[in-house]
Amino acid sequence: MPAYLHSGVLLPAVVAVVLGVAAPRPSLLATAPAITLGRASYATYILHVPVFLLGARFVPALWKSLPAVAVYGLVLLVVSLAAHRFVEEPLRGWLSRRLIRGSATALA
Repeated sequence: MPAYLHSGVLLPAVVAVVLGVAAPRPSLLATAPAITLGRASYATYILHVPVFLLGARFVPALWKSLPAVAVYGLVLLVVSLAAHRFVEEPLRGWLSRRLIRGSATALA
């Protein structure tokens, strides 16, 4: 495995730190894309291993080339954003409504 990847974590982490620290204005991380990525970060955390295992099944040398890692990152991003939008957000809304209704019933 190339040293610059370090399990696929080092390169994106360095890029994020550089963008966050060296940004010409502090509001770069307050842009809509950055906020969207932040909101989908839990889905990314949960899904990165399953997406990797699926990708490694089709591309055994997944970490050996930078283009393959880029495709993995793009697929992970799309899957994470979709999971956040179509699973996490609706579930959060449903649970909130259910808990609020349950609290009101318990108080009555």
